[in-house]
Amino acid sequence: MSFGALVDEELPALLERLGNDHSRISEITARLGELTDNLDYKGDETAIWAEIDDCLYFLKHYADRVHHPLEDRLFDAILHKGLTPTERHLVFRNLGQHQEIMTLTETMLAQTHLGRTGALIDHAVFADLVAQYLALQRRHMTFEEMHMFPLLMARLDNNDWNQLHGELSVQFAEAEPE
Repeated sequence: MSFGALVDEELPALLERLGNDHSRISEITARLGELTDNLDYKGDETAIWAEIDDCLYFLKHYADRVHHPLEDRLFDAILHKGLTPTERHLVFRNLGQHQEIMTLTETMLAQTHLGRTGALIDHAVFADLVAQYLALQRRHMTFEEMHMFPLLMARLDNNDWNQLHGELSVQFAEAEPE
């Protein structure tokens, strides 16, 4: 995976993990978009709703509860590294995007649970939620790969990476994506 200016640099293990997570999240969100496009709200769509629910479960339980907290911890570490006001703005913008993504995930999950129970779901509303989510998630991951990950590389030295790896690899060791 290419992270903008980091193309020729060796990535620390934590950053490589985040890049791998982004690849997996991209696969899951692409599938979510395909599934949503296949909903026609005619007949039995239990299997489609179940797979949509599986996608959202991954996004909630891995992306929102493991991946983003891991990123947040790394971004928190650079807040104490003499960032410029513009760089601080980038960090806080990114943290805000994590909250926005989590909120949309929860909203979509609530709609999906209704769909799985056979309740009538407004197709346009659900499709709009998914479209908003997919657009936000793509922008967010591109933003991180082009701006945030290079900022981490610029501000954290080998000692920082080693310390963070030791601390975070224990905390997130059993939280590998499925």
